[in-house]
Amino acid sequence: MFCELESDRFSVVGPLLDTVKHNLSPVAVAEGICPGRVWVDEPDAPTIALIDTPEGHFLTGARPMGAVADSLRKLITGTIYARARAEDWWYLCLHYPEPDWKETLAGLLGEFYPVWDYQQYFLLGNLRFDWREGMPDGFAMRQVDAGLLADDDLANVNRLRRYATSNFGSLAGFLANGFGFCTVHGCEIASWCMADCVSGDRCEVGIHTVEQYRRRGLAARTVAAAAEHCLSRGLNRIGWHCWSSNLASAATARAVGFVKVLDHHAVHGWLNECDGLLADGNLHLLRGQYAAAAERYRKAFARLSAADGSPSRILGGRPDHAPYRYKAACAYALAGDRGAAAEHLNAAFEAGTERWLGY
Repeated sequence: MFCELESDRFSVVGPLLDTVKHNLSPVAVAEGICPGRVWVDEPDAPTIALIDTPEGHFLTGARPMGAVADSLRKLITGTIYARARAEDWWYLCLHYPEPDWKETLAGLLGEFYPVWDYQQYFLLGNLRFDWREGMPDGFAMRQVDAGLLADDDLANVNRLRRYATSNFGSLAGFLANGFGFCTVHGCEIASWCMADCVSGDRCEVGIHTVEQYRRRGLAARTVAAAAEHCLSRGLNRIGWHCWSSNLASAATARAVGFVKVLDHHAVHGWLNECDGLLADGNLHLLRGQYAAAAERYRKAFARLSAADGSPSRILGGRPDHAPYRYKAACAYALAGDRGAAAEHLNAAFEAGTERWLGY
């Protein structure tokens, strides 16, 4: 029943996009601004669509039921799962319109191990950060233009090229439709803010700061420069998404002047069950659900020990890897099981990587 549309037919999903109006990526794909793929239940008058975007997969439209749900299950467990294996994904990121979908989706993911999460969505209110004020010595703000992207002497420029190409299909597509700013230190790009997608007077941005340059306020400074540019070219609705656990990103958004609008739901379908359990354990630990976190860490390490257990990509094949043993120790200790906490803490120290123990 589900079929894939040719790119010149993407606009047929326009009436369905209202259920994901807080996300611009599906809109940009439907308009041909960003690359992607689209599957629908009916090619001429769809009621539900699965849209593959540079920012993840999005379900939009009516909640699937009956034969439509079965067809969607076959699409996810067949076409999408096969692609994930072939392209060596760690997980599928699937956004869905409302919490009511969760129970339905749980039966459609097949071999994907689900980790249920949410993103916070921010919109820029009043820009209240002056990026020029207090710029550290030796740092400079630069627009991500053709000249910068062609400069092979700049460290990390390849990361910006990959980002631009991934989100806009090519460097030419990025230069025609996107934008970006970066803070440069000498010959190294230290922090950058790039357009995730653009449509009409709307855009969404993503940020990254190289590890050794963090905690200096560079991210907020770089985002402020990008936001100033957006407003000058008529992009008046500037969006920002960050995962529930990314407290630093949310704090940066607020520092610049972004205001939280809502939370929206997504599931990470991990290809490796052990990795899914570890990721799920991390979320429960961050949310203060210590017994649930401990149980997921227990299952993850048990899965690694099983005869048919596949190697964990998160742990790099090392079941005694210190950070996750330490996290498991924290979960058990906070859940009141001191014996299990001590066991995992000892395993962490025996791994010989104590420098990673901070959580």
